[in-house]
Amino acid sequence: MRVVSWNVNGLRAVMGKGFMDWLEASGADVVGLQEVRASAEQLDKERALLSERGWHLHVSGAQKKGYSGVGLLSRRKPDAIETTVGVDEFDVEGRVQRARFGSLVVVNGYFPNGNGKERDNSRIPYKLAFYQRVFELLEGERRRGGKLLVMGDFNTAHKEIDLARPKTNQKTSGFTPIERAETVVHGYPQGPRLEHGYPGAWYRPSADLVGMPSPERFTSPEEYYSTLFHELTHSTGHRERLARKGITDDIHFGSQTYSQEELVAEMGAAFLMGHCDLAQATLPNSAAYIDAWRQRLKADSRVVVFAAAQAQRAADLILSHSASDEAE
Repeated sequence: MRVVSWNVNGLRAVMGKGFMDWLEASGADVVGLQEVRASAEQLDKERALLSERGWHLHVSGAQKKGYSGVGLLSRRKPDAIETTVGVDEFDVEGRVQRARFGSLVVVNGYFPNGNGKERDNSRIPYKLAFYQRVFELLEGERRRGGKLLVMGDFNTAHKEIDLARPKTNQKTSGFTPIERAETVVHGYPQGPRLEHGYPGAWYRPSADLVGMPSPERFTSPEEYYSTLFHELTHSTGHRERLARKGITDDIHFGSQTYSQEELVAEMGAAFLMGHCDLAQATLPNSAAYIDAWRQRLKADSRVVVFAAAQAQRAADLILSHSASDEAE
């Protein structure tokens, strides 16, 4: 199956600008369209033309006319399509389609921009809440053994190479440190389950579960993500991931192996914070934490080098890349 995604910025507009020729030449079986800017009722003519060429069209439009909306084209009619995420303030903007083709669920999403009416970042909380809700839905499907393919316009750049002028865009929605941190959390491939509402932060290998206090209980977003990245780094040691002894073995607080694992987790968190340009705000605390565990390990410089190597492997796993990716 060949799947293609395109933000068309108005489906009716592109239909008259060579869209059909492109579609036929694409070799696609499924095409996800974002920002269609029309309701299903407004696309009767386009649907008829596409049907003549053997395409099924499903559209989920926004309540606000000429705004947002997603569309799905497929050679085979989906077995089922869902367009709600169960939250009215998200559903009214027509941003998600979940189409089932046999055992595969294809998700087409048009993720919100964080810019407000004044071109500020006032919609970032809405955007991040949308991310979280979609993640919860899809994580539930994945945990049940479902096969997922997610595509769309995510409106957030993962790395500096993903956009022009990254340094000048760090305060612009789509590349702020907080948004990038969210892409790290939700982009962790086959990661652990994440639940909020606990009094403390921890990772439980037996359940492959990270427990965290609610974000509002932290003094700053930096403190929240630093803590979360620490626990996510622990999770990379699970026996089905990197299989570190500090996670797989039965160890005791204060032991050499325990101390080593804590050092790895904090260094991994520091690497991930640096990736998101959040490192500066937490570096003093992280440095003190790392130094404390280094002293527990009798200040052996080899321990630090070994821990740094393990922490880098953990960060690479969470970020879904290898050293060769960075070289490219």
